[in-house]
Amino acid sequence: MRRAAGAFTVFLAMAASQAGAAGPHGWLEVSPPVNWNRPGARIPRAPAPAGDPPTAERCRGGVARPAENALEREVTRAGWTLFGGAEANGRTRMVSGCTSVDGMCRPLGYQVFVFVDGRFAGTLSPRPMDSRADGSVRVGRLLSSRAVSAEMARYAAADALCCPSRVSTVLYELRETAGGPLLVPTSVTTAPEATSPAGACGAAPTATSPRPPVAARGDSCGNGASSR
Repeated sequence: MRRAAGAFTVFLAMAASQAGAAGPHGWLEVSPPVNWNRPGARIPRAPAPAGDPPTAERCRGGVARPAENALEREVTRAGWTLFGGAEANGRTRMVSGCTSVDGMCRPLGYQVFVFVDGRFAGTLSPRPMDSRADGSVRVGRLLSSRAVSAEMARYAAADALCCPSRVSTVLYELRETAGGPLLVPTSVTTAPEATSPAGACGAAPTATSPRPPVAARGDSCGNGASSR
C-alpha cells in the first residue's frame, strides 16, 4: 500500500510539473506527456457553461445534434451537448461535446471523447477547451482502430485570435489494460503554423479522412465548429 501511495504521489508531482511548465497547457510542452486518462474512469462531467446554450436559435442546425446511440447518450447524461460529426474505425469511436457557444456559435467548454467497444477510453485533452484558445483541438482523427491524432492550436501572447502561430500535433495509442481500454498520449510535436497569417483565415481546417474529422473543429478563423 505504501509503495502504491508513493507511486501515486510521484504521478501527481509529474502532472503538476507539466501543468505549471507553461500554464494550463504545459502538457503540450513535454513529450510524451503524463497521461491524465485512467483505466475504467467515467466520462467526465461537463463544466458550468461559459457562454450561450449550443441550442441558441442563431446556432440552430450548426452546432448541437441529438444522440444517435447508447454511447452518445452516455455523453449527454454527463452534461455535454453533442456537436460535429462522430468518427468510427473498427471498434473505436470518437465524439465531441460542448457546454456552450460564443457569439459566432463556436463551441466553448468542449471535449473529445474516445471509446472502444462502447467503453470510455479517455479524452484528447486533460481539460475542456474553448475555440480560439491555446491548446484547443482543431482536428481530431482516428488513424486506425488503435491510433489517434489531434492538432492543437497554439497561441503566442502577440497572436491575433484568428491566427495561432504554432500547432501541436499529438499522437495517441489505444491500449488494453486490466481495467479496460486506455487512451495514451505518446508524443507531442510543435511547429510553426504551415499557413501564413494572411491565408490562415481563408477557410476552415480540412482533413484527409473520408469521414469528417471529429467535431472539435472550433475553427479559429470565425467559421464556427464544422464537420463535413
